[in-house]
Amino acid sequence: DWLPGETVEKVVSVKNSGNVDMAVMTKITQKWDGERMIFEDPEGNEVYAAEVHWGENVAVYEVSEAWPKREELGITKSVGSFDAADDMWVLTGVQEQEDDSLDLYFVYSDIVEEGEETPALLTSVTMSPFIQSDATDKVYEADENGELKVVDAVSSGFHYEDAQYTMTINAKTVQATFDAVKEVFGSVLEIAENDKAWVIDDFLRANSIDKPAALEAE
Repeated sequence: DWLPGETVEKVVSVKNSGNVDMAVMTKITQKWDGERMIFEDPEGNEVYAAEVHWGENVAVYEVSEAWPKREELGITKSVGSFDAADDMWVLTGVQEQEDDSLDLYFVYSDIVEEGEETPALLTSVTMSPFIQSDATDKVYEADENGELKVVDAVSSGFHYEDAQYTMTINAKTVQATFDAVKEVFGSVLEIAENDKAWVIDDFLRANSIDKPAALEAE
């Protein structure tokens, strides 16, 4: 029952309900159940079928593969390092799928202490107002009882009437220690290896998470 131009509220944040400080990252995936995610608006611009409204504290990491996607994703803020990101969700990586959907990888810039909660990563999602009903220019004929029935129709090409939209958000939390962040973020961040190493090291440095003494000695 989701209609073109209609907004669905979806406020997403992460709270630390445990008793240890934690680092947080999330992965967002959107699917349209066989339908394309991107199409052209009346002016010929490529637009997403679902427009995500991000929270106020969301930025793109300027030195990552996510940087070129900032405008089409509608993220207006950017940071060059985690030192410059205060209480922010930072888009650090983008993986494009065969159906044009994007897997988005965000790292929260700060450590979330016991009982604290991150700001909103996103607040709502709107179905593009440019999506049209599938059948246009219907042709009717009267049957033997005089009732009009559709005998032909021109398709708009959108085919969203029976499509299923799904947004999946996976949050990964890890104890804010050097080894834990290295291991967990390293395995979950599915981005280019150079970007991954840069993101993790920058995050550790900005949050003063030091290498264990045993590793320092090596």
